[in-house]
Amino acid sequence: MTQARAEGSQVDAADPQTVPDVEPAAPVADPLPASARSSSKPDDTPPRPAKLLRSAPKVIWLLVLVHGLLVISWSVLTPIYHAPDEPVHVDAAVRLYNGEGWPVPGKAFLSDDGISAWAGSPYSLPSQPLVERPFYLPQADAVPRSQRPHWDQLSERYPLKGRHNNQIQQMVQHPPLYYAIQAAVLKILPGSSGYRWDVWVGIMRIVSALMVTTLPLIAWATCRALTRSRAAALCAALTPFAIPQLSVIGGAVNNDNAVTLFSSLCLLGCACAIKGNRSLRNGIFTGVSLGLALFSKTNAVVLLPVVLVAYLIGSRALVTTDLLAEKRWVFRGSRVIKPLAMTYALGFVLGGWWYVFQKIRTGAFQPTVPNFPGGIKLDGRLDFADKVWRLMQIRFWGSAGWFEVSLPFTMTFVASLVVILLVGYGLVRSPGWRTRTTIGVLLVPMVAALLLVIWQAYRFWQHNGRLLGVQGRYLFVGVVGLAAALGLGVAALPRAIRRWAPLAFVAGACYLQWQLIMRVIDVWWRPPHGTLRQAWGALSAYAVWQPSFVRVLFSVTAVAIVAAIITIVVVCVRRDGRRAVALSA
Repeated sequence: MTQARAEGSQVDAADPQTVPDVEPAAPVADPLPASARSSSKPDDTPPRPAKLLRSAPKVIWLLVLVHGLLVISWSVLTPIYHAPDEPVHVDAAVRLYNGEGWPVPGKAFLSDDGISAWAGSPYSLPSQPLVERPFYLPQADAVPRSQRPHWDQLSERYPLKGRHNNQIQQMVQHPPLYYAIQAAVLKILPGSSGYRWDVWVGIMRIVSALMVTTLPLIAWATCRALTRSRAAALCAALTPFAIPQLSVIGGAVNNDNAVTLFSSLCLLGCACAIKGNRSLRNGIFTGVSLGLALFSKTNAVVLLPVVLVAYLIGSRALVTTDLLAEKRWVFRGSRVIKPLAMTYALGFVLGGWWYVFQKIRTGAFQPTVPNFPGGIKLDGRLDFADKVWRLMQIRFWGSAGWFEVSLPFTMTFVASLVVILLVGYGLVRSPGWRTRTTIGVLLVPMVAALLLVIWQAYRFWQHNGRLLGVQGRYLFVGVVGLAAALGLGVAALPRAIRRWAPLAFVAGACYLQWQLIMRVIDVWWRPPHGTLRQAWGALSAYAVWQPSFVRVLFSVTAVAIVAAIITIVVVCVRRDGRRAVALSA
């Protein structure tokens, strides 16, 4: 028997997917009905995205609730316009709200009201418009909510016309889906034209938060499609909590939230394709998700090869030969032509056409903005490598605002090292080529996005002498793939360790989130040598929403977090398999 045949024949027998995470301490009555006991064969039906999402256990739905509350809390914790490019993102959404269209990059500028909003926000001091103010936001400087104007009154309240009329609106280089969603929400809300300008921003932040709320569910379903390990899938669902930067961006007005959602759904469809789902229904699901991701942001192009490889892996079947009764892998490429064509066709119709359109009207699939300002001066290639190495880690794990508040590099380095070790362990210890290849495929979007960011930053530095565009949030296009890969790494761990892995994920997530939250409070809200009560006074004074709502939001979020932690502890501690399943069913 060849090595390939030997490896293929032991996939099902040795794959940790088939090993239960919890064993009963003593014999118990079989909880399954007679109809389910009648067949001893495992269910080989390929996973379906919709069925997986509907079958999530209660603990996962609790995590979805906690994630939504956490991200919305971050939308309040971060001051208005203290998020990367948020003033420009908001102005772009209002542009569509006002029916002003989506012009060619380089020919669009911020509106007068958009510039005045920037000047009237906590970002700057009234005496220094558009200049970032000192970190601490004194409570006495907060504009009372009753005195905050509507959007179309901002230029009258903060007159800057003619002084800053060259502020480039660079967001028109991106596809307009995210901004169209935000504009549509404002349109359908009754009386939205009479809302204060900061309420508009607050609503946009909540819409962004809702886009990423279900990431734990999607990560769980993606991992569950690939492994039967409940602990592994639970760890995948916990991964979004362990990246505070994801929570920060999720609570801000930023188009990365849309591409994160749709690319995550696309990866779920790819996971089902890897496990043999060649149905047109899965092709439609994956194609719609791919198209919407492409229509959200350019970095979704990293999904195109993933779709192809996923279907190629899923087209191989383990069959038994007639003569020697040996199992071997057979490639059945003809069976994936229709679903693959459906996926790419829908991807083009719903989003891919935009890049052809941009190529025709601008000469580039992804046009750049001429003479774009900003960036960091560098001393050479070594300085470039050092800055990219450090900034990418810090800005991936946790850097709030315009990078005023960041986790220490040492902390982010340790987090990155843990991820690399766990994924590497999965690549080495997972039995069979299929699981190891799957882990590699899941990592392609994030690794490709990283290489794309470095390449674009290097080109910009060569032409302009400045480092720009090194943003960790660009990697979130593959965050669910990373979560599922980590889950498969957990599935490869020994059973005794795998059982407690979710608690390690919980501990890491709580630690990183708490560290960034306290740094945000110390930098923006707590006066020097002040108290938490004084920090609350400043935060509630600047907040979009009434202090009573903010107090309830923070309280409910804290209670939900504690409830989720207790539930996960109980799931991990229970030794009785039937009880553990009941808790998570």
